[in-house]
Amino acid sequence: MKDDEKEDDIEKEIEKAIDDEIEKAFGKEEVKKEEKKEVKKEVKKDDDSDDSFLDKVESVTEGMIFKSRWLLAPFFIGLIFSILLLFIKFANQLWHMTITVFDHSGSEHEIIIGILALVDNVFGRQFTLNDYF
Repeated sequence: MKDDEKEDDIEKEIEKAIDDEIEKAFGKEEVKKEEKKEVKKEVKKDDDSDDSFLDKVESVTEGMIFKSRWLLAPFFIGLIFSILLLFIKFANQLWHMTITVFDHSGSEHEIIIGILALVDNVFGRQFTLNDYF
Protein backbone atom coordinates (compact mmCIF):
# COMPACT_ATOMS: atom_id res chain seq x y z
CA MET A 1 0.00 0.00 0.00
CA LYS A 2 2.76 2.44 0.88
CA ASP A 3 4.44 1.88 -2.49
CA ASP A 4 1.19 2.65 -4.30
CA GLU A 5 0.78 5.84 -2.29
CA LYS A 6 4.34 6.87 -3.04
CA GLU A 7 3.83 6.22 -6.75
CA ASP A 8 0.62 8.27 -6.69
CA ASP A 9 2.46 11.12 -4.95
CA ILE A 10 5.27 10.96 -7.50
CA GLU A 11 2.79 10.98 -10.39
CA LYS A 12 1.03 14.01 -8.89
CA GLU A 13 4.35 15.83 -8.51
CA ILE A 14 5.25 15.00 -12.12
CA GLU A 15 1.87 16.25 -13.36
CA LYS A 16 2.28 19.47 -11.37
CA ALA A 17 5.77 19.98 -12.80
CA ILE A 18 4.44 19.38 -16.33
CA ASP A 19 1.62 21.87 -15.74
CA ASP A 20 4.13 24.45 -14.51
CA GLU A 21 6.32 23.92 -17.57
CA ILE A 22 3.34 24.21 -19.92
CA GLU A 23 2.30 27.46 -18.26
CA LYS A 24 5.84 28.79 -18.60
CA ALA A 25 6.00 27.78 -22.25
CA PHE A 26 2.65 29.22 -23.24
CA GLY A 27 2.56 32.12 -20.80
CA LYS A 28 0.42 32.77 -17.76
CA GLU A 29 -2.79 32.85 -19.75
CA GLU A 30 -5.23 30.00 -19.69
CA VAL A 31 -4.00 27.02 -21.67
CA LYS A 32 -6.50 24.74 -23.33
CA LYS A 33 -6.99 21.44 -21.61
CA GLU A 34 -6.55 19.56 -24.86
CA GLU A 35 -3.06 21.00 -25.37
CA LYS A 36 -2.13 20.04 -21.81
CA LYS A 37 -3.36 16.50 -22.36
CA GLU A 38 -1.36 16.16 -25.59
CA VAL A 39 1.83 17.36 -23.95
CA LYS A 40 1.26 15.08 -20.96
CA LYS A 41 0.72 12.10 -23.26
CA GLU A 42 3.95 12.81 -25.14
CA VAL A 43 5.93 13.17 -21.92
CA LYS A 44 4.37 10.03 -20.47
CA LYS A 45 5.22 8.03 -23.63
CA ASP A 46 8.85 9.11 -23.37
CA ASP A 47 8.99 8.26 -19.67
CA ASP A 48 7.33 4.85 -20.08
CA SER A 49 9.66 3.67 -22.84
CA ASP A 50 12.81 4.51 -20.87
CA ASP A 51 11.50 3.46 -17.47
CA SER A 52 10.64 -0.10 -18.39
CA PHE A 53 14.17 -0.90 -19.57
CA LEU A 54 15.82 1.11 -16.79
CA ASP A 55 13.57 -0.49 -14.19
CA LYS A 56 14.60 -3.96 -15.37
CA VAL A 57 18.30 -3.06 -15.32
CA GLU A 58 17.93 -1.45 -11.90
CA SER A 59 16.10 -4.41 -10.37
CA VAL A 60 18.61 -6.93 -11.78
CA THR A 61 21.55 -4.86 -10.50
CA GLU A 62 19.99 -4.43 -7.06
CA GLY A 63 19.28 -8.15 -6.86
CA MET A 64 22.84 -9.07 -7.78
CA ILE A 65 24.33 -6.68 -5.23
CA PHE A 66 21.95 -7.83 -2.51
CA LYS A 67 22.60 -11.52 -3.15
CA SER A 68 26.37 -11.12 -3.50
CA ARG A 69 26.76 -10.03 0.13
CA TRP A 70 26.88 -13.69 1.08
CA LEU A 71 30.06 -14.12 -0.96
CA LEU A 72 31.82 -11.75 1.43
CA ALA A 73 30.55 -13.38 4.63
CA PRO A 74 33.43 -15.94 4.92
CA PHE A 75 35.99 -13.14 4.55
CA PHE A 76 34.33 -11.10 7.29
CA ILE A 77 34.21 -14.11 9.60
CA GLY A 78 37.93 -14.72 8.97
CA LEU A 79 38.72 -11.07 9.70
CA ILE A 80 36.74 -11.19 12.94
CA PHE A 81 38.63 -14.32 13.99
CA SER A 82 41.96 -12.64 13.12
CA ILE A 83 41.09 -9.60 15.21
CA LEU A 84 40.20 -11.87 18.14
CA LEU A 85 43.59 -13.58 17.86
CA LEU A 86 45.32 -10.20 17.77
CA PHE A 87 43.37 -9.13 20.86
CA ILE A 88 44.38 -12.29 22.73
CA LYS A 89 48.05 -11.72 21.91
CA PHE A 90 47.78 -8.05 22.96
CA ALA A 91 46.03 -8.97 26.22
CA ASN A 92 48.72 -11.58 26.96
CA GLN A 93 51.53 -9.04 26.45
CA LEU A 94 49.67 -6.44 28.51
CA TRP A 95 49.18 -8.94 31.34
CA HIS A 96 52.88 -9.83 31.43
CA MET A 97 53.86 -6.16 31.36
CA THR A 98 51.41 -5.36 34.19
CA ILE A 99 52.86 -8.16 36.34
CA THR A 100 56.36 -6.85 35.64
CA VAL A 101 55.38 -3.32 36.72
CA PHE A 102 53.62 -4.35 39.95
CA ASP A 103 56.31 -6.86 40.96
CA HIS A 104 58.94 -4.15 40.61
CA SER A 105 61.03 -6.77 38.87
CA GLY A 106 61.52 -4.73 35.72
CA SER A 107 63.46 -1.57 35.15
CA GLU A 108 62.14 1.52 33.39
CA HIS A 109 63.81 0.35 30.21
CA GLU A 110 61.99 -2.97 30.30
CA ILE A 111 58.67 -1.20 30.87
CA ILE A 112 59.29 1.14 27.93
CA ILE A 113 60.30 -1.82 25.78
CA GLY A 114 57.08 -3.58 26.85
CA ILE A 115 54.97 -0.57 25.89
CA LEU A 116 56.75 -0.33 22.55
CA ALA A 117 56.16 -4.06 22.02
CA LEU A 118 52.43 -3.49 22.59
CA VAL A 119 52.40 -0.64 20.09
CA ASP A 120 54.42 -2.76 17.68
CA ASN A 121 51.95 -5.60 18.07
CA VAL A 122 49.00 -3.33 17.31
CA PHE A 123 50.44 -1.21 14.52
CA GLY A 124 53.40 -3.03 13.06
CA ARG A 125 53.73 -6.74 13.53
CA GLN A 126 50.28 -7.52 12.25
CA PHE A 127 51.44 -6.52 8.79
CA THR A 128 54.67 -8.52 8.69
CA LEU A 129 54.70 -12.12 7.54
CA ASN A 130 58.22 -12.93 8.77
CA ASP A 131 56.86 -14.38 12.03
CA TYR A 132 54.87 -17.01 10.20
CA PHE A 133 57.43 -18.29 7.68
